[in-house]
Amino acid sequence: MKILLSGARSPVVLEWIEIFKNHEIILLDFSLFALCFHSHKNLKKLILPSPKLDFYHFKNEIFKLFLEMDFVIANCEEIFYFAMARDDFLRHFPNSKIQFFFCESKLLFNLHNKYQFFSFLPQTTNICFPKTKIIQNKFELTKIKNLDAYILKPVFSRFGAKVIREIGKKDIENLELNSLYPYVLQEKLKGLNLCNYGIFHQGKLLVHSLYIPKYLINNSAGSYFTPIKDENLLKISFDFMVKFGEMHNLNGQFAFDFILQNNCLHVLECNPRATSGLHLVAKNIKFEKDFQTINTKISNPNYRIGISLFVFFSLKSLKEGKFLKLLKDYQNAKDILDKIPIKASFISLFGLFYTAFKHKIKLSDASTFDIEFNGRLDERNLDFCYTQTFSQKFIQSFSIPSETCIRNLYVDFKTYKQVYKNHTITFLLSKNTKNTPNTFNASLYGLIIQYAKDEINKLNSKFLRFISFMLIYFFTPIVRYIDRLIFIDNYFFSTNLFENYYEDEEFLHTCLENLLAQLKTSKEAIAFRSVNAIQNPRLFNFLKKQDFYPIITRQIYYMNDFSLLEQSRDYKKDKKLLEQKEFYFKKADKNSDFNRIKELYDMLYLQKYSTHNIQFQAHYIQKMCENNLIEIYILYEEENIVGFLSFLENEVSLTIPFIGYDLNNKKPLYRILQAFILETAKRKNKFLNKSSGASFFKTSRRMQPCFEYTFVYAKHLNPFKQICFKILSFISIKFYGKILKHFKF
Repeated sequence: MKILLSGARSPVVLEWIEIFKNHEIILLDFSLFALCFHSHKNLKKLILPSPKLDFYHFKNEIFKLFLEMDFVIANCEEIFYFAMARDDFLRHFPNSKIQFFFCESKLLFNLHNKYQFFSFLPQTTNICFPKTKIIQNKFELTKIKNLDAYILKPVFSRFGAKVIREIGKKDIENLELNSLYPYVLQEKLKGLNLCNYGIFHQGKLLVHSLYIPKYLINNSAGSYFTPIKDENLLKISFDFMVKFGEMHNLNGQFAFDFILQNNCLHVLECNPRATSGLHLVAKNIKFEKDFQTINTKISNPNYRIGISLFVFFSLKSLKEGKFLKLLKDYQNAKDILDKIPIKASFISLFGLFYTAFKHKIKLSDASTFDIEFNGRLDERNLDFCYTQTFSQKFIQSFSIPSETCIRNLYVDFKTYKQVYKNHTITFLLSKNTKNTPNTFNASLYGLIIQYAKDEINKLNSKFLRFISFMLIYFFTPIVRYIDRLIFIDNYFFSTNLFENYYEDEEFLHTCLENLLAQLKTSKEAIAFRSVNAIQNPRLFNFLKKQDFYPIITRQIYYMNDFSLLEQSRDYKKDKKLLEQKEFYFKKADKNSDFNRIKELYDMLYLQKYSTHNIQFQAHYIQKMCENNLIEIYILYEEENIVGFLSFLENEVSLTIPFIGYDLNNKKPLYRILQAFILETAKRKNKFLNKSSGASFFKTSRRMQPCFEYTFVYAKHLNPFKQICFKILSFISIKFYGKILKHFKF
């Protein structure tokens, strides 16, 4: 049989090589430094593209291998990507006879989720589940009085990454925590750390081990293992695993982390992949045409992984005066790597240091940098389920010249297409025409100079107004000079919204990096609008690492915890307004009065606020509705249109591109519109970006402020332009941002 063993970097693969020694073995990994590549030079070796960073090409290559193999085992974090590829492969080749030694992706995802996995476990004697709560925003943490009694960890992580065992105020402030990247708050238990491991075939538990992990990397991953011999504990763990296997008809390797307290094993998390527990039971299993078990007792008292004790713990043990104990433990343990050339260990170790140095990450993170699966699950499916992107809908709605759709917009358009997950992604590239009075969302001059003049009048301080006008006067010629930008995926709303794939690391490091490499040969700066650290954390960090200059443009308000609304008296009053019988909402269709909608928009945005706002044409608003780029709901008072609002949304977020209402009507129309927005976002349970302005109104309804940025890349331009953008970024952060925060604009 042809056996594909993935995860050749892991020592557990050494055990599988021995188990399958009578078969043709192909080793697979994504790094040249994989341990088993250098321990078994006689075996065939394959290096594939990283499934995390380039899933599209990984999937294409792995499909070819699946067609040639009889048996496939994935051992490390890549198992989640293998499972997705497996599911898609079996849809294309339902009669394939290949055996996959892992389960379907949906089950693996649920077991990997540190909150959801509890509902997939059996109830057995002396197995307990700790109190666990999902946390989707920082405010939830402030409501919990006794945080000392809990630990905080990401829903998806391994190696103890980002686990907070002592939760302090600074820890909470520095968290990347929102509905897209939630954490789990779990009760803190004191007791003995234990791990188990099992191999399942067709729902039957073949082998099982239970052990104490010691010398923990990141206080989580063990590098030294002591088997448990207590018959009672072994039975508790064994019975649990038997029921677990039967419950899901499991195939593959599964392991759990426990804390032993009062003769009860408290389940902390599930590892639906290979773990070091295999080393303890590898001699109990062999494979010819099928798995067979051999009753062999564990003879060694302790196991260790090569020289890892010295690499990770020698300095710590010297500081604590425990080096002699470490040396004794080292001598009293069987080395898992004792049968392989020492050169293989050093090459593998060098690879870890090289990866850590290259990507500026911790040594413990380097082992899974290219294979870890910490993303959001619903975005990772192979079909990449969406109908049309914002860019495609925009192109269908917009027409050239641009001023026929938006009167004060002067831009040229291009598109750039790339294939991502078997789908063509269209990037919308817009370039503003030089030295024209463009709208603020297409031009730095329109934003920083024209629009800012209107905003400065809101300052009560004469001194600040004077300083601001002087800055505008000084920067006017400079901004005119540098105001040639290519905006990526800008749809010319006051608040831009990005597709979900902009929060996918794979997309950022493949498609977006490829696009940026193309654009860096141009003579224009490259820009992204409407980026904030709460809603777009991965895009935000990616752009900073790519040397984009962050320029604060405004302070927006958002809502991602709708339970807070019930604490607002103002919201409760607004909600009652929706019950008034003379007012009702109706979704706009092709027969709606778009001229009236435009009239109400102009009344609010252009007449009341600023002529530098976006000047939509009525037919363009209608086109956007017809092509489902936006949704518009019209507010009627009896039979008269007195207001409207619009929604722009993706699977997880929702924003309000524009609204309008009759300023001559003395009824509380604004509050009715806002109540409808909040109720809609609450019903859909989506992150609500409420744009800027009306700060007191929004904060009184428990919305939170954050800065919105325009990110600009200018490293490919002449030094003077680079300096100009750098100064703009500095002033926006050190001066403008502080004004926004202080005066709550």
